[in-house]
Amino acid sequence: PLTVYEPVQRMILVARLLNLEDGADLYLLTLNSSDEHAAGVRIIYPYRDLESFPSLLQATGTMDQALRKAKKKLEQGSPVAVYGEQGTGRRIFAGALASLFDKDMRLTEIEVRSGEEAAFRRTCHLISKTKPDSLLHIRGFQHFSPARQRKLADLLKTGKFKLLFSFDEHPKQLKGESRVDARVLEWMGTDAVRLLPLLERPEELEELVRAFLSLFNEKYGKQIVGIRPDAWKLLREKAWKGNLIELRDTMDVSVREAEGEYIGPNDVELSAGRAPYPPAGAAGMPVFDLNQSLEQIERDVIRYVLEEEDMNQSKAAKRLKINRATLWRKLKGNE
Repeated sequence: PLTVYEPVQRMILVARLLNLEDGADLYLLTLNSSDEHAAGVRIIYPYRDLESFPSLLQATGTMDQALRKAKKKLEQGSPVAVYGEQGTGRRIFAGALASLFDKDMRLTEIEVRSGEEAAFRRTCHLISKTKPDSLLHIRGFQHFSPARQRKLADLLKTGKFKLLFSFDEHPKQLKGESRVDARVLEWMGTDAVRLLPLLERPEELEELVRAFLSLFNEKYGKQIVGIRPDAWKLLREKAWKGNLIELRDTMDVSVREAEGEYIGPNDVELSAGRAPYPPAGAAGMPVFDLNQSLEQIERDVIRYVLEEEDMNQSKAAKRLKINRATLWRKLKGNE
């Protein structure tokens, strides 16, 4: 089966080929929430996820330094290893790295979730199909046994693509725990690039917040001009365990919920535990919080339709059978 992860809606599509007795071929497609356990390997084409991060993130001091180091290694024909906590931006890093070579460079991510034989065979197949002059991003490589890691390394060395590995911990630590083979680590290199967590880059928080503010102003048709001091205090005191991902979702909900020209502490507090958009329910149907006012539910419906129409207001208005002016007023909460 082929497993594809769609990062924006956070869904997993699994395609299985069914060989029927009469010789005909049918495909069985199943769609599940990414929260459900998915064994084996999934392949990710992450361009749409990267669109939800402003390009300014790539230009921040820590990210820029890491990108320069990784680009130099790739230009020398060596693989690159990067590591960092959850949400520190490994997928953003991979996308930014590809765009440094060519804005249209193909980026493919293979996420290994199991070290079993079927996952190993599928990974070998996906590597063999990777196009030259593309960037292949492999996550979860440590799930394979040392013997399989060595076989995969031999296969990867024959490819004409650029190669990026990413881990939660430094590969040397994984080697010490017998989760990365010593010979593979020697080929991969011990000078892995570390992506710093948000708490270790407090001087960049304001810059990142303003970048997301601009992004979500455009997404929701808002004109928020700033953040109140008491809201800033809450942002600076957050633990940010989810790092950039948590910051993105916090700003998404804060901008969406803000009623005036400034984000206040209540807007930031509302973002805790709230999804940036209505999550998908059974059969892909949207789920809305019915413990809101009718106007708030209506705005959630409108925003959901806008998301499905790639933020095209004309298409969303046509689908909702209202004109664009009415759509705008309802989004602004003026009715």
